[in-house]
Amino acid sequence: MTVVIINLNPDMTILSLKKMKLTFYPITSANDQLFDSLWELYEKAFPIMERRDLALQKIIMDQETYHCEAILYNDEFAGLILWWQFNSTIYIEHLAIDNNRRGQGLGAKALIDFINKNEQGIILEVELPDKTNNKRRIAFYERLGFKLNSYTHKQWPLRNNGKELDLLLMSYPKLLTRLDYIEFQSELKKRCFQPFESYII
Repeated sequence: MTVVIINLNPDMTILSLKKMKLTFYPITSANDQLFDSLWELYEKAFPIMERRDLALQKIIMDQETYHCEAILYNDEFAGLILWWQFNSTIYIEHLAIDNNRRGQGLGAKALIDFINKNEQGIILEVELPDKTNNKRRIAFYERLGFKLNSYTHKQWPLRNNGKELDLLLMSYPKLLTRLDYIEFQSELKKRCFQPFESYII
């Protein structure tokens, strides 16, 4: 899964980002009052091959190590962050800011706040730098301290008739060692894919 986020507005200063008050609101059920807004953004922000269908998403949300959170700005829905707790790292699977909130620096603020509230390393996926927007996205994460890893990485299918996608890994605060990468791959498969293979085959 990739992360959809805006480039940091050149007019946004570190001070102005610090003044923003964001809240990460946990959603544990599709019956939550904010789930519909989150799901609408999820379907708009990510290509179909990079997202699950609703039925599987509801099952995923029952997993103890999976976290589905709405990003609130001034108590209003502004984005989403969907992530997994691994043994020694956090894997951000999806991150997106609502179209109506783009250009305000909320994406950068959300990621900075998420980093600051977690003491473990963080891993996320990005698309290959073969397009201008992909290169800009990678540069954005690098400005926030993420490192681009060179390991060959594939996203396994997330839905029926899905396909593998070639992606790259970015990690915070340092590059992954070979052992780190092997452990991440093992946990990714064990937690995020193998338990749900019957739903996507």
